[in-house]
This record gives sequence, C-alpha cells and structure tokens, in this order.
Amino acid sequence: MRAYLFRGLAGTVFSTGIDRLAKKLQRAGIEASVHSWADRRQTEAEAVQHYRKGKLAGPVILVGHSLGANSANLMANHLASRKIPVGYVATIDPTSSKPGPVGVSADNFRSWDPRARKISGARQFKRRDLNHIQIDKDEEVHARILAMCLPQPGNLRCSQTKIRTKYRKSPAHRFPVNDAFGRTIGRLLNGKKTAAGLVSLLLLTVFQFLGGTTQMLDAKTLSAMQQILTPLCVSLAGWGILGKVEKWVNSIQLADNQITKI
Repeated sequence: MRAYLFRGLAGTVFSTGIDRLAKKLQRAGIEASVHSWADRRQTEAEAVQHYRKGKLAGPVILVGHSLGANSANLMANHLASRKIPVGYVATIDPTSSKPGPVGVSADNFRSWDPRARKISGARQFKRRDLNHIQIDKDEEVHARILAMCLPQPGNLRCSQTKIRTKYRKSPAHRFPVNDAFGRTIGRLLNGKKTAAGLVSLLLLTVFQFLGGTTQMLDAKTLSAMQQILTPLCVSLAGWGILGKVEKWVNSIQLADNQITKI
C-alpha cells in the first residue's frame, strides 16, 4: 500500500497537518510521501513508472488539503484511467467539486469555509467548528483517514455519516486563551479574532483620517476615540494571534500522542 499526500497553496505554512498525517501513516506501516499541489503531474508520472516496473504494489491512497485536495482527486482519476488500483481518496476542504474515479472509496471533509466544495460520490463530513487552516490538523479527521487506510475491526473510530462537531470539552482540548471570556464567546469568535482586530484598526485609521481632513470631528473627540478604540483593536488582534499559537502547540502535542498510540 502506498500513500501520496498533497499540501495546499503555501503548504509549508498552512498545510502542516498533512505532514503530521504522513508520519502517522508511516508509523502504521504505510509508505507515505508529501508533495506540493503543484507537483501533481510529476508525482503521477513517477507513480505510473513505479507501478509498471513493479515497484508500486497494492492500492494507492491519495490525500490532499485545499488545492492539494484537487490534486489528489485529479491524480486518482489519472491512475484509475491507467488501470492502477486506487484504494481510497480523502479530500480536505477541496476548492474544486470535480469528483474522483467512480467506485473508489472517498471521504470529503469540509470546514465552514465557503470555498470548500462538495464532491459527488464521496462521503461528506461537515466540520462547522473548524476553519480552512485548522481542518487538516484535526485529530478526528486524521483518525477517520487512518481508520479507512487500516480497516481493522474496532479501528473505525468515527461514524461513516458524520464526525463529532461540537466544541471540544475534554481537558486535552481546552484552550485557556481562546476561552478567556467563556467557551460561548470563544466558539463565536473562533478563527475570526485576528482578522477582526486588524480590520478594525484599519477602519479606525481611515475614519480618523477622514474625520480630521473633513473636520467632521474635532481633535478632542478624535483623540478620545483613539485612546479608547486602539487598545481594544490591538488587544483583539493579539488575542487572536495568541489563540492561533495555542491551537498550534496543542495540535502538535495531540499529533505526537496520536503517533505514539499507533
């Protein structure tokens, strides 16, 4: 069995969950390699060559995130058209709805991001609690993919129709920074704090400039606005950045624990 995994755009920064998943597959005894979404054709050619020379045995597993998910489906179609067995395809937040080969087991994982597309013929897993840069690192998504690659009794830890989407409550998944003002607010602002803070700062700057040049507001009012709103906007952006660091550290710890368990 051989697995090819594809990162998305700027994958070395945002698709790091693909690398962790590859390590888990390797630890489970599956040969796995990670590629850029843009290297699909080269990867396809190598796979076809290896198969014809007898260096590639067993069904091929294809996994990808974002643009890498598109590449995974395209490669699956390419291999299937050349009679190379494809065993399983996992697409994570694909930006194209082009389906994989007919008759091949496939899962499609989607976050709340509007760019994520449904893929006909694949089982749909909607994760409304995750955004585009979180979903490829999620432990439940990894568990499902590993279970499908290693179909052993009792190994399938996730339902075939849905994955748990409620906000995590176990101690291992607690986020003190993100939940600083309560889990409800943390869930409501999940993935939005940094952008909201930076956009608010930009709008405040523009408003102050226009207010000063058009004399809509006097200098005293502008100064008061700046003293009150600027720290709030900076704090919101800082909260978001610290929250992302917290999630990144937590996901690395969970990934290490998962690798140890396999």
